[in-house]
Amino acid sequence: MRWLAVLGVAFFIGLGACKEEEQRPAPAESGGGGPSPGGGGGSSREGGVDDGGAEGGDGGTCNDVLLPSAVIDRIAVNGDPPVATGGAIAEGTYDLTQLDVYVGIGGLPGPTGIAAQSAIVVTGTTIDQVIRYSGNAAPEELRVTYAYATSSATLSLTGVCPLGGAASRQYSSNGFTLVITDTASKEVFTFTKR
Repeated sequence: MRWLAVLGVAFFIGLGACKEEEQRPAPAESGGGGPSPGGGGGSSREGGVDDGGAEGGDGGTCNDVLLPSAVIDRIAVNGDPPVATGGAIAEGTYDLTQLDVYVGIGGLPGPTGIAAQSAIVVTGTTIDQVIRYSGNAAPEELRVTYAYATSSATLSLTGVCPLGGAASRQYSSNGFTLVITDTASKEVFTFTKR
């Protein structure tokens, strides 16, 4: 098992968790483009903190956020992720309502065979998340808690439970939706406030 980067809504999304590497559509080459700066190895499909590959538990006791019933398919989208705009992140509970992975201009669009359920609760400078991924392996539910800070369109995350790790994501928030982008994996997690 490897501790991977959801805010997942991933958020981080959804946000860091103990998962095996997944297979996803390869990004297409685009003229003049290329991988995002700082895009290291490993998937960050939960959009959260990466502990550099350390072994660890799934954080099963980190929070008691209720898992929403909606199952969201991860969809491959041609092009690059939208530019993040930042904004104030409103306190409250958000559900994952869209999960996209951008595959470049020549990538294969459509369903990826991966699905997720996730919710986050934002309180003060803390984000609690529950996420369940399914697809290539048996579904696994994970719980994490992060301390966060924002600057411009950057969301900085520090693992509180399980303890350790830090990551940055791009984000856009309008008070009703929170969109978190992992620039390395080109995954975009959209959370909608309840």
